[in-house]
Amino acid sequence: MTQDFSNSELLAGLVLGDLSCAEEAQIAEVSTDLALHDDLDHAAGALAASLALSEGGADMPQGLADRLNAMGRAWAESTSTGNAAEVKGVPAAEQTTSSFKFPVINMTGWIAAAAAILVAWTVLFGQSLELSPEQQFEKLVATPGVQRTDWIATGHPSGPEALGEVIWDPETNTGVMVFSGLSINDPKDSVYQLWIFDATRPGNVLSQFDDGSELAPILTQRPIDGGVFSVGSEGRVVVPINAKLDIKQAVAFAVTIEQPGGVVVSDRQDVPVLAILN
Repeated sequence: MTQDFSNSELLAGLVLGDLSCAEEAQIAEVSTDLALHDDLDHAAGALAASLALSEGGADMPQGLADRLNAMGRAWAESTSTGNAAEVKGVPAAEQTTSSFKFPVINMTGWIAAAAAILVAWTVLFGQSLELSPEQQFEKLVATPGVQRTDWIATGHPSGPEALGEVIWDPETNTGVMVFSGLSINDPKDSVYQLWIFDATRPGNVLSQFDDGSELAPILTQRPIDGGVFSVGSEGRVVVPINAKLDIKQAVAFAVTIEQPGGVVVSDRQDVPVLAILN
């Protein structure tokens, strides 16, 4: 199965010179599309240049600093001559990365500049370029084929009237949970933990949960840990799903209250919400 890498992963590997074979193949496939983003060329290049010309700043490996400086100066020089595709000031040996024989000069200046801005932002300012939970929510709801289902409140004191939904993308094995009315918790005392039930996993493994209903084959399986989380504020909360294993066919989700750090197997004594996919 082919693994898809995000643009940020590809650009990070490009600037650091440690692209894997799979990343090399993917960036070769998308490089022509990346070259279309002239706006990113200007934005990334401008910041890369400003970083190169600025004094001081946080400590970083000298090799990385030299590379960022070269990229920033190259962008500044290329724009002054009107040729943004030519990466000047970068040593010839740096025109290719690791074993990846795809010249940076042929990938247009914005890729080098974008790689520089990616690493500079992360190293200098300690910021993550990952999507926020709200941005993940917006991306998922706009994705064709996602599955959505509402939470069902069980009447548990931690959320007797809790509302919200689960949004799950079976193609990418990613999703988010949206809650409203789930009680604030102190992670030093307890955490919420998501469990994902997969129709392809064997049932009758945890016989203590056999209630004799048609859902028994699902309830008696060993569900997949979907990650622990805390609720730190009232109102609407969006939480990314962090499944520990691949989900082949999600059919149900349940949130339990567990000890700090979560558990491997829940006793399911405290289940404030659950959701069923049709």
